[in-house]
Amino acid sequence: MEIEFVNAKTKKIAENFRKARKLYGKEKAEKIILRINELKAANTLKDIKNLPQARLHPLKINRRGQFSIDTIRQYRIIIKPTGNYDINNLKTIKKIKILDLNLDTH
Repeated sequence: MEIEFVNAKTKKIAENFRKARKLYGKEKAEKIILRINELKAANTLKDIKNLPQARLHPLKINRRGQFSIDTIRQYRIIIKPTGNYDINNLKTIKKIKILDLNLDTH
């Protein structure tokens, strides 16, 4: 899957374990890097949906059109599909933008 980032800082954190660990701690950094690697290896968002541990799910209200992927406990990576896609068919989502690496949902 093709991945974009909301900004250069988010990209650096997502692609560098040392930077992620410094900001979020070892456990959270490991999960962030793992999820980013899973996203890179996937062909479509449907592949991520098939990973139960990622717990991909659509968001609602002010985040409609975005998805959440679990890292640890209440922390999530927030993504938004980009390009040509059908929001109701995950097989059509081949390009995403990562909006947040550490959203605390509680």
